[in-house]
Amino acid sequence: MGLKGIAQNGRFSPDLKKLDRMLEAGGTGVQAAAHFGVHEDTLYLAVKRDTGLDFSAYKRQKRSAGESLLKCAQFKTALEGNATMLIWLGKQILGQKDKPDSKEEFNGQLAHFLDVLSNLEQRSKDGS
Repeated sequence: MGLKGIAQNGRFSPDLKKLDRMLEAGGTGVQAAAHFGVHEDTLYLAVKRDTGLDFSAYKRQKRSAGESLLKCAQFKTALEGNATMLIWLGKQILGQKDKPDSKEEFNGQLAHFLDVLSNLEQRSKDGS
C-alpha cells in the first residue's frame, strides 16, 4: 500500500481536502489512515500539527459540517415539492406523527381541542 501524503522530507501530511470529505461523509480516523496508508496515530499527529486541533475536535467539526450539508440538501429537496421528504423532515424536525402514541395522548389532545371549542362558544354567546 503506497503512502499518500508523504513529503520529500519524509514527513506525512494528509491532503486535508480529501480528509475533510471523508470525515464529512462519516468516515473514521482509522478509515482515513488506511486510505492514506499510515497508522492512525500518524494521522492524528499530522492533523494536530497541520491544523492545531486534536483529531477528535477536527473530526467533530467536519462531521458536523457534513451533517449540515446533508440537512440543507434534504430541505432543498423537500421545498422543491418532494412530499416524502416533507413528511420525513416534519417527523424528524417538528416531531410530527402519523398517529398518536397512545389513546391517552389522543384523548388528551381531543380534550384540549374540545375545551378550546367550548371556550370559543362561550365567548361567542357572551359577546352576542
